[in-house]
Parts: sequence; C-alpha cells; structure tokens
Amino acid sequence: MSRETKELITRKGKLELRRKRFLSFRKQFSMSRTGMAGLAIILFYTFIAIFATYISPFKRYEFVGPALQKPSLTFLFGTDNAGRDMLSERIRGSRVSLTVGITASIASMIIGTLLGVISGYYGGWVDTIIMRIVDIFLVIPGLPLMIVIAVAIGGQLGFVAIIIVIAILGRAGTARLVRSQVLAVKAMPYVEAARAAGGSNMYIIFRHVLPNVMPIVFAQAVLSVGGAIMSEAGISFLGFTTGNYISRGKMMNAFLSQSGLLEKRRMILTPGAAIATITFAFTMLGYAFDEILNPRLRRR
Repeated sequence: MSRETKELITRKGKLELRRKRFLSFRKQFSMSRTGMAGLAIILFYTFIAIFATYISPFKRYEFVGPALQKPSLTFLFGTDNAGRDMLSERIRGSRVSLTVGITASIASMIIGTLLGVISGYYGGWVDTIIMRIVDIFLVIPGLPLMIVIAVAIGGQLGFVAIIIVIAILGRAGTARLVRSQVLAVKAMPYVEAARAAGGSNMYIIFRHVLPNVMPIVFAQAVLSVGGAIMSEAGISFLGFTTGNYISRGKMMNAFLSQSGLLEKRRMILTPGAAIATITFAFTMLGYAFDEILNPRLRRR
C-alpha cells in the first residue's frame, strides 16, 4: 500500500470520526431542554436584529406622533418624550446588544485562549508573569474599571471602544480556564510521545493541545456573551457612551429624565426585560454546551 493511499485512508477516518462526534453532539443537544429554549430565544432576537429595518413599523428617529403616548394599536409600546415609536427603537436596539456581545466574546476568547495556551504550555517565568496580570484583572470589578477608562479617555466610550474594553476585561477568566486545560493535556502520554518523536512546540500546540481545549473554550465564549451584553447596557445606562447608535442601555438612560413614575416604569421595563431575556438565553445555551462538551460534568 502506497503512502498516498495510507494518508487518504487516515484522512477519511478522521472525517468520519468528526462526523460521528458532530452527530453525537447534535443528539445530546437536542435532548437538552435548557439549550433548545436558549437557542430558540437567541434565534428570535437574531432574526429581529438582522431584519430590523423591515420589521420596524417606523423609520429610525422618525417623529410619529405626540410625545409620551400610552400603548395603543398604532403604537404598541407607546411613544417616547420626543414622539418616536418606542417599538421601532427597541427593535433597532437589538442589533447593538447582539453585535457587542458576540464580537466582544469572540475577541475575548481569542485573547484569553492565546494567553492561556502560552502560559500553560511554556510555564516558568512566562506563566508567572501572564497569570499575575490575569489575577489583577480578575480582582478588579469590570464595570467600575470601564467607568474609570471612560473618564480617563475623555468621559465617554464609542461603539468600538466598548467592544475593545469588554474584550480585554473578559479575557482573564478564559485565560485561567485554558491554562488549566493545557496543563492537563500537556501531561498526557500522546503529547509526551509527540515531543519524544521530535514534534515542535507549534506542532504539538496546534495538533494536540488546541483541539482538546477549544470545545470548553467555545462553551465559555457562549456563556460570556450575556455578560458582555450586560456590560454594554450598564455603561450605556450610566451615560458613558457616545455615538449615533441605538442601544437598550442608552434608551433606559434617556427615559430616566421623565417626570412621571408610571412613564419611567413603562419606558424602562421593556428594554430592561429584553436585556435580561437575551442574557438569560445565552446563559442557558452556554450551560448546555458546557454540560455536553465537558466530560466531568457529564459524569455527574
């Protein structure tokens, strides 16, 4: 049997193994009520965010009627203090929440995974320096630090700056998680065999370490989306954001100026409920992924 034939058989075997793993994951996920419920809610909000322009009853920032109108058939959520339809504003606000949450989580996952792999694999003084920096970010509360950063750079954060800050602050937990997994994988016999056979560090990392770490990192990234959405809403609600975009946190901040208590409750309740719902959905989905992909949780 030629070398090319052996490589082809090996490649087909790997593809078949991956297919079986995917089918097993899909079967286990379909049996998780928590995961399916979270996925359904996320898909609903994603659909709204993608087609917000077509779903919104009115155009962006369009003045459609008298200010502070109560909910009616024409204005399902009423109008705000500027006479804009609040349903249309809330629909468009879903884009910012999902964009910030997903983008910041992906960036945080990349940074945290890179730091965790380097720290866990190489160890020594590299591990000490990276983990001490990570520990500093772990003990500092995220929202107060975001406020300090906003004040330090001029009092407000733009859309891109919010994503960058959330990603940097969220890397610490991912780095710690990845480091612990890398330490366990690095001690496995097949890694020692690959090193003894002359495999380079990059080969071992990309061939043996990362494939065993990424499933848990993926579950952690899904869990962190909810936290990123809450962080954006919190910093926007406190008024430390700038830019001509609609977000639910900025809506809640604008509605605080209303004089009537009933108007405040009506205007703040719906964006607040939407933030809580999408955050809870990502949490449910993340826990379902973690339960399926983490063997120790499955054994429990």
